[in-house]
Amino acid sequence: MRILMFFSIFISLLFWGSYEQAYATSLNTLSLQLSQIDEIQAQYTSEKHLDNLDTTLNTQGTFFISRSQGIILKQLEPFLMTLTAEDDLIKEETEDLESKNYTRKDSPEIFSIYDSIRDRIFNFNQQQLLKDFKLSFNDLGEQGYEMLLIPREESTVKLEYIKLRGLIFPNEIKYKISGDETVMFFSNINIKNKE
Repeated sequence: MRILMFFSIFISLLFWGSYEQAYATSLNTLSLQLSQIDEIQAQYTSEKHLDNLDTTLNTQGTFFISRSQGIILKQLEPFLMTLTAEDDLIKEETEDLESKNYTRKDSPEIFSIYDSIRDRIFNFNQQQLLKDFKLSFNDLGEQGYEMLLIPREESTVKLEYIKLRGLIFPNEIKYKISGDETVMFFSNINIKNKE
């Protein structure tokens, strides 16, 4: 379950702009900006509204994504959890439970998602994006941009949509998976471009 949460957070991180411009004005601008990123780190808060229960799950933490070092997600609330994803190992650690390791050999489906996420972040491919999603991109001027992605085919995670809004890196992302809607807010975003 926690590994699914890990991937649902990173599904929402597939696309963003960098700090080179005030905001992304088009899909082409976004593509150019993404190609320059080497690593990014930020803080997040998340509100997940469960469709079949009258409740909201709130989480907060930090994340780090790097071309060379992989992905590190540290959930700080409501409980401490760290997920580290590298080329051949994904490690899940929680404060009171035994850590879990996922290897490429034993969990090829998890690594397929991980590889796809890293590829979309660092090798933004507009043709593949448009093949996978119905897309609308709106330049909101000084308000930034808004992008809506709707999968063209039903996926195993039943992703219904991803909506990104922000000036540079999205400061708000909404997505819906299997009827459950999640809203994420990002702050203290630090982007390092390739040298």
